[in-house]
Amino acid sequence: MSLEPATALVTGTETATTHNGAPVPLPVILVRLYQNVFSEGVARNRQVELTGGMQVDRVAVNGVELEDLADDPDATQRDPGYRIIDTRMAVVPPEQIAAGSTTEVEIDWSFTVSGGGGFRNGHLDHEIYNIAQWYPQIAVFDDVFGLDTDAYLGDGEFYVDYGTFDVNIDVPAGWVVVGTGTLRNPDEVLRPEQVTVRNESDAVMPVELQITLADGTTSTIVWPVNVWAGTREVTRTLPVDGAVQKIVIDPDAWYPDVDRSNNSWERPAG
Repeated sequence: MSLEPATALVTGTETATTHNGAPVPLPVILVRLYQNVFSEGVARNRQVELTGGMQVDRVAVNGVELEDLADDPDATQRDPGYRIIDTRMAVVPPEQIAAGSTTEVEIDWSFTVSGGGGFRNGHLDHEIYNIAQWYPQIAVFDDVFGLDTDAYLGDGEFYVDYGTFDVNIDVPAGWVVVGTGTLRNPDEVLRPEQVTVRNESDAVMPVELQITLADGTTSTIVWPVNVWAGTREVTRTLPVDGAVQKIVIDPDAWYPDVDRSNNSWERPAG
């Protein structure tokens, strides 16, 4: 999946491998589209900012692409294809999924992250994102109730199968992604240069940092004032390629400051 911070657009493609452990063939796969809780006209248990929900661009089962049957008046519930009903998508494969067999479901999708937040989702001025329930998820078929068809209403927890995930996330350079799981390639995705800035007064201001690298090149980054929300100390990875030699806070003395003597740091010689 990829995130475009300026537009809050998340775009993704997935291949879900699902195993039919039931003793009978399955005629339908139910897919959960949690982001549709932000769609107009969808039932939910509290108010949210509407975003249009999840846009599904492509669905395929075992390599066979399926059509959206929502607007086909002649289609029956048994015809191969898919229909989106609120936070659920019913996928009818070309052939029933035999007992004990494995099926691959491919989905291309996108959605806009709500700026107003809600249901574990949102962003702060396109700088910090919290994204949950962000991918289409195969619904559970258990040995007690069968297919779990309950709609997602927003509040509450989830009934999901365990699985193995192989996820690629594309975000701008310098951004840090936090999530559950074990990071396998820290040397590839984490930069070693980080900076910690502490606010010693009660006033809050944006943070402007002038960064000088060991090769003499300089750059400036600005953190918005909301980095101080709920904290006096902020640590961030610097979006630089190379060793940092010097950092100066507010190099042009633009912002009020109770003590400018502690606004710079320089790497010791040697």
